[in-house]
Amino acid sequence: MKDQGDALHYLLAAHVDSASPVSLHEQLTDALRAGLQSGVLKPGTAIPAERKRPDPATPIIITAKPDDVRALADAGADIIAFDATLRPGRMAATEALANTAHEAGCLAMADLASMEDALAAMDAGVDILGTTLSDYVGGPVPEEPDISLVARCAALALPVFAEGPYRTPDDVRAARSAGAAAVVVGSAITRPELVTGWFVAGMGGPLYLEWIAPP
Repeated sequence: MKDQGDALHYLLAAHVDSASPVSLHEQLTDALRAGLQSGVLKPGTAIPAERKRPDPATPIIITAKPDDVRALADAGADIIAFDATLRPGRMAATEALANTAHEAGCLAMADLASMEDALAAMDAGVDILGTTLSDYVGGPVPEEPDISLVARCAALALPVFAEGPYRTPDDVRAARSAGAAAVVVGSAITRPELVTGWFVAGMGGPLYLEWIAPP
């Protein structure tokens, strides 16, 4: 395992989205370059990863199978995140995914939606609790991060990665104050088309973009 250190207090989620107007290659490489330049990422930092693959046969899309875990480990991930919600048939899957991560020399991170998920994931042997799926299971996409779940999970014996709609430094500070070991920020940094939409919605009207050419 690489040294985690203080660098894991803030994580950059570089999600690749085929619907984005920014090319897939540019999304990933530009997000990583920005993370390195800003100091969020440092050489040697432990790398968390997950694999999203939609499957019409199941609502589970985040690192759903042991083969996904092994593929991420082979690609160099140090921490492997997977869906650990208590949806039908998932308890045995959570234990199998955690075991596969450990066999590959990686830490196992449980993406959770509730405290019940957190307790079950601990019993299954995970190393990290992530609030990734709070309010995403069976409901509309949340607009605010679930700080309450972060605080409740932080009272348990494992480190907590706060994840969800973290869009501002105040959101990050709130999660850290609630006990999060790290806070994952994604779309607010890596998805310019979404950030523009938030400004449009917040202003109640169109924005006029100004392009400043480099010298």
